[in-house]
Amino acid sequence: MTEIELKAHVRDPSGTEERLRSFCTFRGETVKKDEYWKNPAGKTVRIREETGKPPVLTWKVKTLNGGVEVNDEKEFSVSSGSLCSEFLKEAGFSPSLRKEKRTKTYTCGAFPEAAGAGKGFPASLELSEIAGLGFFLEIEIMLDKPDGETEKEARQTLGVLLARAGIPESEIEERYYSELLALKDASPRKSSVAK
Repeated sequence: MTEIELKAHVRDPSGTEERLRSFCTFRGETVKKDEYWKNPAGKTVRIREETGKPPVLTWKVKTLNGGVEVNDEKEFSVSSGSLCSEFLKEAGFSPSLRKEKRTKTYTCGAFPEAAGAGKGFPASLELSEIAGLGFFLEIEIMLDKPDGETEKEARQTLGVLLARAGIPESEIEERYYSELLALKDASPRKSSVAK
């Protein structure tokens, strides 16, 4: 499946949640704990442990254009996150990042007006608090082998849903969470020169 997704900073989580409940169906809350592993060639995989679900190993081929991610996503369930970690270590991967998301998930049906003359697309919307980064809204549409026109219509739908959630386009975050967390964790180096 191809994932068409954008994420945006949320400055007013309770207001955004109220808007989401006005046009979406609430699906529940969950905690997602992600551990990212990288090999020397730069390939990254993720082990996700989520409330009430088996661990999942995921890898993506990502592209980013104008704040919208287009990801070819591959994943499968594993019986044990810790055994999967052991395997990755033996296979030459090393842990590179941990991330925790507390998420409220919503879904909405297709909005034909969102895609112009198209049919629109159902979407998943997640209001998440990312530990150390704050609140974000992620809007995701999953497509099976999209062509250029279908992808364009999906992008338009993302924009319409973002506006319905009351979030301006200026809040779209183009960087990956891994980049944001790395920036947050980077501390200024102290000078070795005595003053």
